[in-house]
Amino acid sequence: MNDRFNKVIENMKDSNINQFIICDPGSIYYLTNQLYHTGHRMLALLISLDKEPELFIHEMFPTRDLKDIKVNYFKDGDDSLKMLYQALDKTKQVVVDKYFDARYVIGLRNFGLDLPIEVGSYLIDDLRGVKTDKEIELMKNASKINDKVMLELQDYISKATDKITELALEKVLSQLYAKYTDEGYSFNPIIAFGINATDPHHVTDNTVLKKGDCIVIDIGCVKENYCSDMTRTCFYQEVSEFNKNIYNIVKEANEKAMALVKPGIKFSEIDAIARNFITKQGYGEYFNHRLGHFIGTECHEAGDVSGINNNLVKEGNIFSIEPGIYIRDKKIGVRLENLVVVTKDGCESLNKISLDLKIL
Repeated sequence: MNDRFNKVIENMKDSNINQFIICDPGSIYYLTNQLYHTGHRMLALLISLDKEPELFIHEMFPTRDLKDIKVNYFKDGDDSLKMLYQALDKTKQVVVDKYFDARYVIGLRNFGLDLPIEVGSYLIDDLRGVKTDKEIELMKNASKINDKVMLELQDYISKATDKITELALEKVLSQLYAKYTDEGYSFNPIIAFGINATDPHHVTDNTVLKKGDCIVIDIGCVKENYCSDMTRTCFYQEVSEFNKNIYNIVKEANEKAMALVKPGIKFSEIDAIARNFITKQGYGEYFNHRLGHFIGTECHEAGDVSGINNNLVKEGNIFSIEPGIYIRDKKIGVRLENLVVVTKDGCESLNKISLDLKIL
């Protein structure tokens, strides 16, 4: 088995856990280098201390180059959960990951499994949170594409002679990404004009861009199975003094947080320096989300930059720094997001586009 399997097994031994069921496609990819999207059909990897790992997968998803793993294929109509149940040692503790459905837990109970079933995602999530040099390079490549596309999209806005809608701009975005990758979005893009920008998770619609509007563009792509994610806020044709002030507060909050990042500091401290700064400027109530999230083969991996995460930052962590202020009655929303990789004594931004205010 590879080093990643061995590290998971060592974590299991340290926690006195004998059996670990993994259903998260991202974690299975991390261990096997094979990415499976099986939809509603069960996908499970069973890791046991006393036998080889076993993968349970529908036969329509053929496996390739899997070494030291027993593959159990099932067909439509087969009881795949019963196959998994039969592979378990009914006398030893079982933990599952956070993707293990309640229907599976209930099913195992109905088959007669009377052992406690606990969540053990930490056994692998902490490992995935520290990227290798190869992973960091892949993440940098994905962010280089994102930088290019962001600049090209902003250039398109500045040169457009016809009315622009959010949905029309998203179509342009998909065409731009297609030049650099055929793996698509890492998440549904957020393109928000004016008052729509006050909703951090606005669903792109047919709103028409108007002079003086703020424009929030939150986008990411996938390249070689790794994700990018970045947000920039700009203004169309002109910007008011009030909006300029809000922008610069968010910009400074982002810069203060990035300057604090280094191994050994708490994630909660990074969140606090940005949040406290925004609060001191009088806009704390308008910053209504955590400062950042982990990212890798999934746009939102386990781990975040929030006030309740007191874990310590490690070299190799990659996460977002994305403070925001959203004031609906002023029709202004500003979010600025960079991905950072933690280095030996600080961090490096994967995004190279300036945070300076831009009028298109």
